[in-house]
Amino acid sequence: MGDFKGWLLNDTLILNYFVFKTTNSLFLIIWEWLALIRISFASSGDEQGLTNVAPIISQTMTILTNSDLHGIFKFLQRLHTLCDQASLPSHVISILPEVLPGEFLSYLIIDLESQEVKFLASSIPNVEEDLGIKKVADDYVKKNRSPEEHPIIHHYLKTGNGRAFMLSDFSSRQQVDSLEGLYQMSMRLLGLEDLMMIFLPVDSTPTPESKQLKSNQKLLTVNVLRSQRNFSERDRSVLNILRPHFFQAYQNAQAVTRMQQKQAQLNQTIEQLSLVILNYDGKVQHITQHAWTLLSQYFQVSHHCNSPLPEVLQRWIKHQIALFTQIDSFSLPNQSFQMESEGKRLTIRFIFDRKQGQYLLLLEEDPPRTFSIDSLELLGLTRREAEVLFWVAKDKSNGEIATTLGCSDKTIKKHLEHIYAKFSVQTRTGAVLSALVQLGMVDL
Repeated sequence: MGDFKGWLLNDTLILNYFVFKTTNSLFLIIWEWLALIRISFASSGDEQGLTNVAPIISQTMTILTNSDLHGIFKFLQRLHTLCDQASLPSHVISILPEVLPGEFLSYLIIDLESQEVKFLASSIPNVEEDLGIKKVADDYVKKNRSPEEHPIIHHYLKTGNGRAFMLSDFSSRQQVDSLEGLYQMSMRLLGLEDLMMIFLPVDSTPTPESKQLKSNQKLLTVNVLRSQRNFSERDRSVLNILRPHFFQAYQNAQAVTRMQQKQAQLNQTIEQLSLVILNYDGKVQHITQHAWTLLSQYFQVSHHCNSPLPEVLQRWIKHQIALFTQIDSFSLPNQSFQMESEGKRLTIRFIFDRKQGQYLLLLEEDPPRTFSIDSLELLGLTRREAEVLFWVAKDKSNGEIATTLGCSDKTIKKHLEHIYAKFSVQTRTGAVLSALVQLGMVDL
């Protein structure tokens, strides 16, 4: 079964291309459900991989049309353009109606540390302030948080499942009318009747066993609201497909912002940024001095080489350009290029600057992620589950771990069962290996 998953991830692009060049409907059906299976593997945390293949196949074959898929391809090309953290929210809201229309769309951060909801962008500018919607949202975060007041957020806090859910999944029309804050003081003022939203943890992962998020937790949410309760399973599938791409776009925007901040702090020229500029054909237009330093360190290239970039990096660049320029196939979220040397890690991100008709390579160097309790929490484990897995990796028995953590053997066994379920494994060794792969410490 592991080989089957790898085949889907690595070779489906070949099938994508073939299907769009043929009129054979059988191949088109096969391609549609394979593509969505690939997306389910790429999503974070709450997806269960191959255990969910059957429902995914069933939904995709009856929901997404050829036109839907073409629309998604074009949307992803526009999504992955050059944006910083300030411009990304409004960019997302401006293009999302192309594949998922709604009367009101918003992109916001739920910040539990400052206990407020930050509306970063909405389809009706400033409406959340003008109508007092932001105050209602802040009051919910600070005081209420009852399951009756916001069923979708409550479901996420309880399950950690950030995939698309509708308000109508949990509440009847009469029950919605009784929601004083969410409906009476927010949605009703805009003539809205239903809400669909996704969650993406942009800091640490919330504790599924807790009724509240951690005090420093931040959640990114994308929300689509309509004046009628007419969201379909097609709409849900589209938003779920886009979810991992929203997260990748968020990470890219963070990387761009970090570069901008470095430039402002140093108040120096672009030569001090780790940047490679490529023209539309992928040929190097400019490499900053800092980028040269990093490339020389990790690839042993020099100014005297025939090509300024190593062959392995050139092949990766050609592949990235192909993903941005073709419209008859879509892939996993754009992956960064990583190299390790002497205990440090070089990350190269590929970004399309559509306005300038050029591509950018952003180079960043940081220490590799370590196998620690804190890093294990980022994989979706609770603090105690992370502690258990950390000691499992140290070859400690259940009894030894129980003594160290001050609990019973039975409790340790229960924590391991939860870890196995989250990582879709069956053994202690499988859990440790899965963690190492997710942390980027082992490449399988």
